[in-house]
Amino acid sequence: MKSAFLKTMLLTASMLATIGHTGSASAHTQAGSLGRQAEATDLYVVSCSDDGIGPPARLETQIFNVSRKNVLISVQTIKGNQATNSTDRRGGDVRPSPAASNSGGAGAYYVAVNKAQKGLTAYSLRFHCITSTNVETGTDILMLQNQ
Repeated sequence: MKSAFLKTMLLTASMLATIGHTGSASAHTQAGSLGRQAEATDLYVVSCSDDGIGPPARLETQIFNVSRKNVLISVQTIKGNQATNSTDRRGGDVRPSPAASNSGGAGAYYVAVNKAQKGLTAYSLRFHCITSTNVETGTDILMLQNQ
């Protein structure tokens, strides 16, 4: 019961921190938290489509560790035979990881968020499907695994 309460509190803090990090009206963000085990991984599918603005050329992702200092948190994107990775090396600050760009075009991308240390950790995932002219286009997300 105490663990569920702590996870809820971390998720709430993560969502509040996400509001502070969202600088653009077109930004897509997903708040989440990773459980106590070191190998905890959340898994999403991000779908990139032409919503009338133009066909997607790539998916860009960034991760924010919004709760704990000195815990490395990473985001990986996979589509076909292409994979990218980016790591937020300083948790609890206002800087996200560097942007990672996977040029897989339209369709579904698997996006994994994970960490390598024990302990509850809240995060904010930023993701955008981008056209070849650097304009955001159709972007949807679905959670597959929540650890």
